[in-house]
Amino acid sequence: MEQPVSTIMTAPVITIMSYDLMADAAVVLYDNDISALPVVSSDEKLVGILTETNVLHTLVKMTGANQPSSQIDVVIPNLSGQLAELSLIFKEKGTNVISVLLFPHSDTDKQVLSFRVQTMDPRRLISAIEEKGYTVQWPRTPEPGS
Repeated sequence: MEQPVSTIMTAPVITIMSYDLMADAAVVLYDNDISALPVVSSDEKLVGILTETNVLHTLVKMTGANQPSSQIDVVIPNLSGQLAELSLIFKEKGTNVISVLLFPHSDTDKQVLSFRVQTMDPRRLISAIEEKGYTVQWPRTPEPGS
């Protein structure tokens, strides 16, 4: 195509400051449906570029999804102290928690805590969590006979 870039570029240019937080930059990418952000210093000089790939790689590292581990999603009531209660279970079972994320649930009185734990076999953790009255949303354990 013999077409100048100026005919397809995005303007005005959306930038972020070099000291902005990664999560804030990710929101700017998301809200503006763009895949890269020029990064500028306090004197407005270009110092780099942040891409969706940079953000994705950082997210994978932050959540520990790139480490040998398991994910356990637990439905909790939307009350204070739930994270502390569940953390005690992991402590009692001697399992390190690599990361924790909180997600909304379809029932507004509940939330989902997503734990990434340092074990490849989470069954004993799941049993202990369920014994305390919580619902494990993921992984689902097969019903006997299925």
